[in-house]
Amino acid sequence: MDHNANATATMFSIIIAAYNCEKYIVETMESIEAQIFKDYDVIIIEDCSLDRTRDLIETYIKGKEHWKMYGNEKNRGVGYSRNRAFSLAKGKFIAILDSDDVWLEDKLDQQYQVLRNGGVDLCYSSYSYMDASSNDMNFTYRTKREVTYQALLKENYIGCSTAVISNEIAKTNKMKENMLNEDFFFWLQVLKQGYVGKGILQPLVKYRIHEKGRSYNKFKAAYNRYFIYRQNEGLSLLAR
Repeated sequence: MDHNANATATMFSIIIAAYNCEKYIVETMESIEAQIFKDYDVIIIEDCSLDRTRDLIETYIKGKEHWKMYGNEKNRGVGYSRNRAFSLAKGKFIAILDSDDVWLEDKLDQQYQVLRNGGVDLCYSSYSYMDASSNDMNFTYRTKREVTYQALLKENYIGCSTAVISNEIAKTNKMKENMLNEDFFFWLQVLKQGYVGKGILQPLVKYRIHEKGRSYNKFKAAYNRYFIYRQNEGLSLLAR
């Protein structure tokens, strides 16, 4: 099977929620174009940025038939923007990419090898860290090959920019809006429904750490995780 051949629907719809990311968005988009797996389209939701993000995206995607940018009517946040992209995506699988992270060139190809035979609804991978200037921080987060609801409650080892989900998941589930750890809650609700996930131990994404990044404030991340346990899952941290 030629996985780069044209088809009625692409294998992957890549979605990006973009807001005030002028320093990084071009490098992020370049990492998509560098993919050795070419059967994809790209959906970018521009969330009323206050910097040059929109202009940079418009310039970069000009003339690219399978790249589309949609602008929100007002700033709505990453949860809303991803949900909007989910509703627009037509690919068999949806690959999520944060606007400041970077994929390795074989990221989609490696995940295609896992997904091609069916039976897997969610695929994710290990990832490494880089700083605001794209310098390697010499640290890799090693994920786990298998994932269950109970296992994920103990530790969220699904990095959002590594994740690929089936179109069915994207069309029947939504991310929580106005929540810092909306992706963590999303994975939990998906796994509770019986969907099957599989991890790739090889790092396939470079995850950027910088002051304005959503993961920089560790206290807020920890608090929101606690909120998920207590308010959404009805569990105590001590019960883990």
